Amino acid sequence: MKKTKFENDKMSDSTYKEKRQVMEIIYNAKKYSPSLPRIEVKIGKAKGNYLGFGRLGENQIWIDVKKINKSQLVQVVLHEILHAVFATPHKDTCKLMAPIVQNITEKKAWEIFGQYIDKYKQDLGCQN
Repeated sequence: MKKTKFENDKMSDSTYKEKRQVMEIIYNAKKYSPSLPRIEVKIGKAKGNYLGFGRLGENQIWIDVKKINKSQLVQVVLHEILHAVFATPHKDTCKLMAPIVQNITEKKAWEIFGQYIDKYKQDLGCQN
């Protein structure tokens, strides 16, 4: 990730706590897809209006936890997982994959994430 867009925080107790919040969401995402690969998580400061980044198809995400409302954290992390793992592009008509955070509930974010996972499973012809 270019330093111009995101600056990684040094590991500290507070950074570790923020990373744990993101990791907990990733662990919950594995319930939808047990074969979800290991995702590298970086916590830090995103420049501009960015809340996070997902390196397309490379299993890496960067999250600016301090900028995100607690109610939006799940939505942002799931959005970045779809970028990082499945190379899912932005889609203006999808409340989870829109380029700007939408006002949806955590339950709705998980529901849409599950729909994406189901679609990828069907496309791959696999069961998990």
